[in-house]
Amino acid sequence: MPAAAVAATALLLLAHVVAQPWYLDNASQASNLTSAPGGLMPERTPQFILLTVDDGLNPGTLIRSVTDGRTHLDGCPVPATMFVSMVRNTTKCSTVLELYRQGFEIAAHTLTHKRMVGVDREFVEREIAEGRRQLVECGVPEADIVGVRAPFLWVDPALRQVVHELGLLYDSSIMESMNGSVSNGFGDRLWPFDMGGGIPINCTSDDRYTQICSEEERWPGLWEVPVWQQNELDGPYPMDPGFSYECMCHISNHSALDILKANFDAAYSGNRAPFNVYVHPFWLKNKPDGFDPSLQQLQQFVEYALAKPDVWFITMRQLIAWMQNPVPVDELTPEVLGCGNIGGAGPAQPLLAT
Repeated sequence: MPAAAVAATALLLLAHVVAQPWYLDNASQASNLTSAPGGLMPERTPQFILLTVDDGLNPGTLIRSVTDGRTHLDGCPVPATMFVSMVRNTTKCSTVLELYRQGFEIAAHTLTHKRMVGVDREFVEREIAEGRRQLVECGVPEADIVGVRAPFLWVDPALRQVVHELGLLYDSSIMESMNGSVSNGFGDRLWPFDMGGGIPINCTSDDRYTQICSEEERWPGLWEVPVWQQNELDGPYPMDPGFSYECMCHISNHSALDILKANFDAAYSGNRAPFNVYVHPFWLKNKPDGFDPSLQQLQQFVEYALAKPDVWFITMRQLIAWMQNPVPVDELTPEVLGCGNIGGAGPAQPLLAT
């Protein structure tokens, strides 16, 4: 990520921390948004974990070092959602296709990884559509590329309109604060939502530029899987726990492992909204002073989470499929989740051969 881009991301995160609520009419709305689908009580709600990696995808991305050889208590493998940008020489089609076939979800992260706020519609459409087309050229069926994340998390209504018109299933770019919006701490968080009813959370940053929403927005069938800001242990950390984009270094007094465990424990003992582990390749390669390498800490967290009952790592499209047909933990099977499905698809897709 270029230095200017890193600085822009840092400014976005700082601006969003102090944003104020703007949309909710009453407390009952917030309560509905933090309740599990189907009215499930927390003890009957699966604790899903969303592991995502942004940017170029190549053999050096290291995600396989996190997932390979690790399985759930029911034998399901650990998948991830890869938001892939097609910046020249950063993405290798062979790696994209290999992960797709092994059950990872491949999602769009634009063609050139440039900002898409304050630019003309033609540019936005080309960035998303052409980035998706090049993933298709890698061998991933277009029908399986259903999600998008905006570079630097810069989003506005015009971008969501393009995403909606392209027929994608979800966006995962809007940050959700743990105070001043719908969520009230990491144990009482907003669940993903269909934007057909609008955007009920406070997604407008103080500069009114990097994250922009309108009360008039309605995008039926387009889901938002938020970028929840982990607030335990010196947060907020929307991505890359403990990391600063200004110095490109670990700045917390706490290890990434402790940050992930503290926030996960709050989620697991709370309303069990999906737990986010959103990272970049540079974070996976980071070796913070005084702590184990980030990659090793993430491996340790995955093992920590997998040891607990009712926990599943799933892709974003599998999460939305479950939310559309919620099944309690005591009735959940690998087939219902789409365990091992090619492209991280939901239960309607064929399973990988064993």
